[in-house]
Amino acid sequence: MKMETSMKANHQQRIPKPEATTVTIGTTVTDDQIRLRAYEIYQQRNGEPGDPVQDWLQAEAELTAPELAMAQVA
Repeated sequence: MKMETSMKANHQQRIPKPEATTVTIGTTVTDDQIRLRAYEIYQQRNGEPGDPVQDWLQAEAELTAPELAMAQVA
């Protein structure tokens, strides 16, 4: 009975969504910055259909690890 009550209590807890992704160099990247970069990626495809989730993940990766993104471009 205690375990069931404990499970219900854990299920009802909400984990807060982070407002920004912390970057190792001490700066933060906001959702708005990621959203803007994802839109730029979409525009680079000339508006062709794509995967918006993949665009978001690519944008997030580029913004949180710019040195890695630059290495991939070169």
